[in-house]
Amino acid sequence: MKKLLIVLLALVGLSACKDATVENYFVDNAEKEGYFALDLPASLIQMKTGISPEAKKTLSSIKKMNIIAMKKEGNAAHYTTAHKKFKALQKNTTYEDLMRFKNVGTQFSVKILGETDAVKQILIFADNKDMGFGVARILGDEMNPGKIIQLKNEMGNIDIDGNQLSVLHNLLN
Repeated sequence: MKKLLIVLLALVGLSACKDATVENYFVDNAEKEGYFALDLPASLIQMKTGISPEAKKTLSSIKKMNIIAMKKEGNAAHYTTAHKKFKALQKNTTYEDLMRFKNVGTQFSVKILGETDAVKQILIFADNKDMGFGVARILGDEMNPGKIIQLKNEMGNIDIDGNQLSVLHNLLN
């Protein structure tokens, strides 16, 4: 009985260690000093008429987005430690690397969870040594990153609901 209890406690301990996940990163840091965190539901985006059925289907696969970031300026006391945690988070092997690129001094890394044509999560890491770092976590059902990139071409036909944005603006100020 004692051995069984030890094995169970070890398994719980191992699963807790393994649980250093993106979700935990958001929960643990969202209200800490220096961080900016935002949760956006997919309902915030409203479609105008004229958007293609394919774009509607792609957009409907997105359920919500979480964003957490830290500016370097004004956060000197916490920045170095927070940046180390951020770098460790990017090494999470649960997610598959999709692409990496650099734009205007910012390094981007895109990772996915799920099959390429049925993604459950998309993570977009951004790191700029002068400005700060952040991660966007996009949650959905059977998202297709290629189709989400194609959706960018139709962004002129997507309208943000002003009423919901004003509520968001009021919360942030």
